Amino acid sequence: MSIDDDVALLERVPTMRLLGDSSLRMLAIGSEQRDFNAGEVLFKTGDTADAGYVVQRGTFRVEEGGAEIIAGPGALIGELALIVAMKRPSTAIALERGSVIRVARSLFQRVLES
Repeated sequence: MSIDDDVALLERVPTMRLLGDSSLRMLAIGSEQRDFNAGEVLFKTGDTADAGYVVQRGTFRVEEGGAEIIAGPGALIGELALIVAMKRPSTAIALERGSVIRVARSLFQRVLES
C-alpha cells in the first residue's frame, strides 16, 4: 500500500482521525506493515505492549477474559498500548491472511507532542 492509502486507512479509525492529515501522514511514514497468515498470533496475553495495530486487510480475533471481538479493516487493536506501558490483556490471532499497520507507542507520542 502507498503512504496515501495508509493515511486514508488511518483516517477511518475514530481515535486517529482527530489527529489531522499531517499527523496521520507522519504516522503512516513512521509505521511498519506486518503480514500474517491464518492462525498466526499478532500478540498474546501477557506480552509487553509497545504498539497499537490498525488492520489493513483480513480479520483478527481478539480474546480477553472469555469475551471475543472480530476486528476487520480499519479497526484499531491494542490501542491502550499507544498511551501507556503495560502487559497485553488480550490475545489477537489472524483468522485469515491479512496485514496490519504497527504504530509504535514512541512514534504515536512524538506525533501527539508535535
